[in-house]
Amino acid sequence: MYWWVGETPLQISWNGGRPGRLFFVKGQPENVTHHLHLVEKDSHYWRDNIFFRDYLRTHDNIAKEYAKLKLELAAKFKTDRESYKIYKSKFIKRCQARQFEYSENKNSNYVPF
Repeated sequence: MYWWVGETPLQISWNGGRPGRLFFVKGQPENVTHHLHLVEKDSHYWRDNIFFRDYLRTHDNIAKEYAKLKLELAAKFKTDRESYKIYKSKFIKRCQARQFEYSENKNSNYVPF
């Protein structure tokens, strides 16, 4: 199934068995060039992604480390998207774990704005 953005078809890929999330891709499986994730506002997917975005915005050294890692992984795994995702996800999960540390230290829930 495809969803059109202007003249560009995006394939509705899957929700990965995860209610509250849709995933769209542009390109064929062997050459996907774009990814679009849609999540429900205030869901755990939304909170985790907003936290990661804000964490990178407020920690320049971590943002630079993440950018460097993505370039290194892209070079190392040119044709192995799955390995690229696995290694990138490990970095993201380490950063997201700090969300809970932040909440415990501040005795409140993380509010992104």
